Amino acid sequence: MSAKIYGKNMVLETAIELAKEIGIKKVSIRMIARKLGCSVSPIYDAYDSRDDLEKAMFETIIARQNNQGSYFERNNNVLVYGLTYPNLYLDIRKLSNKFKSFDKLYDDTIKLMKLEDPLKSFTEKELESLHFDLMIYITGLVEKSTAEFKDVIDIKEYQEVLKQVTSCFIIGYTHGR
Repeated sequence: MSAKIYGKNMVLETAIELAKEIGIKKVSIRMIARKLGCSVSPIYDAYDSRDDLEKAMFETIIARQNNQGSYFERNNNVLVYGLTYPNLYLDIRKLSNKFKSFDKLYDDTIKLMKLEDPLKSFTEKELESLHFDLMIYITGLVEKSTAEFKDVIDIKEYQEVLKQVTSCFIIGYTHGR
């Protein structure tokens, strides 16, 4: 019987599945090996260090979340993802300052915002500020969902609230000039 080959993608996908449950920061090389039914050696063959794996997880998750839809649809997807996997979402938010790849994503986000009809007249500074405000709001909803309200989360309701808050922010920015 030939030895099973644990490729980079298999290791990465296993790590992401674990991260969905416990967050990126708590995923260890040993946990991944245990889940794959192997020693830690194939994990280190695929990734030089845990930091390299962490970066790959971060970039893969971000790419998947930002590979679809308009700016507003992406925010909705981020909210749903955060409510579904709060530990992972909160780790991603914390890691966003660590990796330079996030800078390009941020620039791409601002470009995407400029394509939205209600935002076309906004300055770059206003777009940055609006995006920051919306991310803070989404993070607040996710953090709230991890606390005392976790049993009564209605994702559809949270999506509607995000839509209303987004509209209010846009009105505020438009009339606050």
